[in-house]
Amino acid sequence: MAEYLIKSGAMLSVTEVYGLLYGCLAAPKMVLPSQLIPEIFGDHEPDRLSKETVELVIGNILSLWNILGAWEAGKEPLLLPDIEYLPTFDDTKRFLTDICSLVSRFARGLDLGRTAEQDLSKEGNNAIEGLFKMEAIVNNIKELYEKEGEDKELDKTRESIHQAVGVVADCIARIHIDLKCARIRTAHEMRAFASFASKNIERNAPCPCGSGKKYKHCCGKPN
Repeated sequence: MAEYLIKSGAMLSVTEVYGLLYGCLAAPKMVLPSQLIPEIFGDHEPDRLSKETVELVIGNILSLWNILGAWEAGKEPLLLPDIEYLPTFDDTKRFLTDICSLVSRFARGLDLGRTAEQDLSKEGNNAIEGLFKMEAIVNNIKELYEKEGEDKELDKTRESIHQAVGVVADCIARIHIDLKCARIRTAHEMRAFASFASKNIERNAPCPCGSGKKYKHCCGKPN
């Protein structure tokens, strides 16, 4: 996926895509593919590749969506891209950049899903605050690392990075867990709306919940 994202001129790296998807999946409101794809590719779908490759890229992104959607926050470790960061100056700098990118795109995903402050408990808001504090710390480490260059102690820097990844993963898991009630509440509201409107909805019409499916295959599907 990382290779195809680069070839297709995507605006986001594979790490940023992970962060964006985690934020969308945690958010109370459903984020549709029609909202997601422009976030990754800008105002146009990838046009540098064949139609088959474009379908493969988007298919891979949606497959990743399903994989991350099955993640059990608090029970399983955060799934991250399988990227090898070599113990070199450039790769260590890229590692630092990727952590910050993961956090910023996670926040963007929450925004796409219309997460409001009242959706979060005190614990959830503390996790949000902790996440952005860690992003600021990592940015400071990166600036210092770039300033000191090759003279910076690599082992200590990489140890700090791994600690930061652990904190970021913990915060994301706590936020995901804390927003579960908001996600359930939204789902109930959408089902209630669909039930109320069902008399006027044709079975082959798009479902009013916004899933993109036909009504008969979504909220209008018999239990």
